[in-house]
Amino acid sequence: MSTAGKDSIKAAKASKGPKSSKAPKGAKASKASKTSKEAKTPRQSKAVKTATASKESRASQKPAKPKASRASKRHTVSMDQTPRLPAILQANVFDTRGGAARIAWQLHQAYLAAGLEAFMAVGVKFSDDPRVMALPNESRRGPWAGPLRRLEHELIRRRVRYLPGVARGLSYLAEPSRFLDAHAGREDFHYPATREMLEMPPLRPGILHAHVLHSGWFDLRELPVLSQAMPTVVTMHDEWLVTGHCAYAMGCERFRFGCGNCPDLQAYPSVKRDATGFNWKRKRNILRRAKLHVAAPSRWLLDRLLQAYPPFEPQARVVRNGIDLRIFRPAGRSDDQHDGRPDDRRDARAALGLTASDKVVLYMAHGGKENARKGFDTARRAFLKTAANAGRGCPDRADKHVLLCLGGNMAEERGENWSIRSAGFVSDMAQVARHYQAADVFLHAALQDNYPNTVLEAQACGTPVVATGVGGVPEQIDDGRTGYLVPVGDAEAMAARLGGLLADEDQRRAMGERAARTAQERHGLERMAREYLDWYAELLDESAHGQARP
Repeated sequence: MSTAGKDSIKAAKASKGPKSSKAPKGAKASKASKTSKEAKTPRQSKAVKTATASKESRASQKPAKPKASRASKRHTVSMDQTPRLPAILQANVFDTRGGAARIAWQLHQAYLAAGLEAFMAVGVKFSDDPRVMALPNESRRGPWAGPLRRLEHELIRRRVRYLPGVARGLSYLAEPSRFLDAHAGREDFHYPATREMLEMPPLRPGILHAHVLHSGWFDLRELPVLSQAMPTVVTMHDEWLVTGHCAYAMGCERFRFGCGNCPDLQAYPSVKRDATGFNWKRKRNILRRAKLHVAAPSRWLLDRLLQAYPPFEPQARVVRNGIDLRIFRPAGRSDDQHDGRPDDRRDARAALGLTASDKVVLYMAHGGKENARKGFDTARRAFLKTAANAGRGCPDRADKHVLLCLGGNMAEERGENWSIRSAGFVSDMAQVARHYQAADVFLHAALQDNYPNTVLEAQACGTPVVATGVGGVPEQIDDGRTGYLVPVGDAEAMAARLGGLLADEDQRRAMGERAARTAQERHGLERMAREYLDWYAELLDESAHGQARP
């Protein structure tokens, strides 16, 4: 009964190993006071009671703060006149891996740096931050589910004869309703720890901010209860909330009319059978009952939401993604807080085994070429055509062209005047920035995308971007000034723009400088954090005064 979403989270758990989901130290002290007990009353229906109880709990008996993580010490964000807010709980499938996780993680660090109480509830935890808690879904499935699942996996590992029937039988016995849902193509919402989310932090939160809710970790049916307890913001990072199962509709418009007759059941997160009409209606009914305020990083994605659910318009707004501009900055810039990062582009290249004369093109995708949505095939064809054109007539004199791939392991390739190299997955953001600083051009060949962090990061580092004009990407790039936009899947057009930039250093420099200035003006982490904090304060004020949005 595995789907792409379940495989993804299982792989993440396997790579990370078990993590404790216990709350940070100080939880008992917080729960000891009467006020805290009142705040912990399950399923309160009025956000103002929750927010007030949280503030009283903090004032009367504040628990000892967990030791700050190394990341929070390195990357602090100062914000003047930060509003006084109750504890903030963010929820996401991961804490640090993937674009959405990086947004949630950076907000988490910014809130802590501003002196606020902030926590995260996640499906899989990768960081060592004690304020991040993994939902204990597996331990909440009942006494027989775990042993039967382990037996099923052991039989699969040993390739037992007649396995398909045996495995299906064990899967059914472990969780009958979950098995039947998966068999029928219904999305998997069987994650019992979701209802405990608000009770996990040592301080009961007064704000809930959710991000990615698919990929096998969250019970969407609990969203109405959670959102009635306190002001709740959901940031859409893809189209999943408005489709019958897929994170990206890839040009399909059936989500506007209720899905059904799905053209691609294998699109991530995949389903076994076409119950997309049922899935779409169930999500719509959940969202109608929930008291949500929805953010999207791009106008394109917000419009997709409103096309499917027009009543959401009063509660929805665009909040652009932000990045840490002290990490992502042009090479050569002097900064006393550079934390040992190279200030010279030549040093950045040397650290990555590249020469000063190499023509370096950077490509990045979580999962590498296995992430089909990111369009590696288009990027590869555009790169090879560019290298071939540069070497035509005198290959011995042509500069070496390097396609540097970041985000997953890929097979390396070599030709007369080119090579494709894999840098694997890099979690350290300073190292990621070094790759941008070393590159001449960044290629983003996605078949569909929202408002990718990678484009913003490349621009902030002064690296020109050649990208497909899909989704929210045209909102990031001023075509011809801060980068180039090309049609989706058009390797010829991408090669033409890439070749022109690689051949003209002055144009690259001018375009990169304009892109870096734009990033400084529009895409700072502090600006994004400030917008969300002001929104939280606005929602709390509305709740306190009994105001309801239409």
